[in-house]
Amino acid sequence: MIQQSGSARFIGMGGAMGALGNEFSCISNNPAGIGFYRNSELTLSPSLYLARNQANYQLQNFDDDKFNFNFGNIGLVYSRRTNRSEKTGLQFLNFAIGYNRINNFNRSLYFEGDDSQYTLADIMVQRSQGLAPSNLDPFSSQLAFNSWLIDTVGGLTNYESLGPNASLNKRMTRLINSRGSIGEIALAASANFSNKFFIGANISVNTLTYKLTQVYEELDVNNIHTTFNSLAFTENLDVSGLGINLKLGFIYRPLNWFRAGVSIHTPTWYNMNETYVNQMKTSLSFGSFNANSPVGKFEYDLTSPWRFQASAGFIILKHAAIGLEYELIDYSAITLRPATGFFSSANAFIDSSYAITHNIKFGAEVRLDPFRIRGGYQYQMNPFNRNVDIDASVHHVSVGVGFRNKKWLSIDAAYVLSMGGGKQFINRDFPALNPALITYWNHNIVITFGFHF
Repeated sequence: MIQQSGSARFIGMGGAMGALGNEFSCISNNPAGIGFYRNSELTLSPSLYLARNQANYQLQNFDDDKFNFNFGNIGLVYSRRTNRSEKTGLQFLNFAIGYNRINNFNRSLYFEGDDSQYTLADIMVQRSQGLAPSNLDPFSSQLAFNSWLIDTVGGLTNYESLGPNASLNKRMTRLINSRGSIGEIALAASANFSNKFFIGANISVNTLTYKLTQVYEELDVNNIHTTFNSLAFTENLDVSGLGINLKLGFIYRPLNWFRAGVSIHTPTWYNMNETYVNQMKTSLSFGSFNANSPVGKFEYDLTSPWRFQASAGFIILKHAAIGLEYELIDYSAITLRPATGFFSSANAFIDSSYAITHNIKFGAEVRLDPFRIRGGYQYQMNPFNRNVDIDASVHHVSVGVGFRNKKWLSIDAAYVLSMGGGKQFINRDFPALNPALITYWNHNIVITFGFHF
């Protein structure tokens, strides 16, 4: 799901600017919007992002925060008048190039609880039975063997646990730390015909970076296990991707106070690369041990879904603007390639679990020259269908202010609060345990400096 990001004016109005235009971030939404420019502009948008997560597990709340400074937007629009007549024909031919950050993966989550039913050591024993140590999975069970969490008994293919007794109490902890983003580098062009018809298109290159560290621990906090003190299983994943997509947009202004827009986004065709490495650390009565996996590498292609948008804009007495926008996305159209082998089951899961979403945006701006006051709301529908017990819907509420110097300078500021939730298991190998209930509040403050010439 694309997050609320870009320039401060765009964010302050909830991203509902598909028909209003005259804003650089529109190139990632409806590129026809840059056809409203009558002067060239350079924009720069530094941003401060705070991700706050709360996990409710075993009737306890665990809070975690993560800060991130980034640039949500850097862009240049070049505007050129092509017709001396201000009524008919091609009026302006505008070009834009720049960067919009469209997703932020920075977050940190931690929770813990006590258990006397399961242990990772037993899972590793089950995975190892019947296999020689050299044939164990180098990313899981072989790490358990090399760190003495499990050992052979009565032969090279029979295993026992040296870890905790599953029926005795132990502390389990879960830490998830991620960082990264999706950025869009776009080249766009838009034409203004008779100040009524606006058409725009862009070609965008998306850059994706995602780093994930997950740590699962078991701890003998009450000193009741004979040979076991602690274990920590760490999984590190590093994902990078490069993709390309096209966008086409139209805006029609039949009246000075009304505008209607539509835009179509092709899928983003990504080439993805993953590297991953795991680690097992144990502390036992006879010593402490550490085992590392080899570095795994994986390459594949990912295709995101089509996006269709319809929008409307209203200008009220030249002192206020209201934007409305609707977006349709079919997340079940996500595909992974090659389609054989591992991805056949992954694609089947996507087909059966994801759904068509209907997203809405609303934004308003009041002009008190030279100042602006803005507010916005955006709802992103849950991309999972009813067969999946996950609610990943997101609400975004934003406010903003702006200053316009008609000659050469504009300064805008915006704040957006994004709210959502979900579920997280303390260990995916223990699905019978109740998951933690996750609530998050992401705070984003953006300031945009615009220079007009």
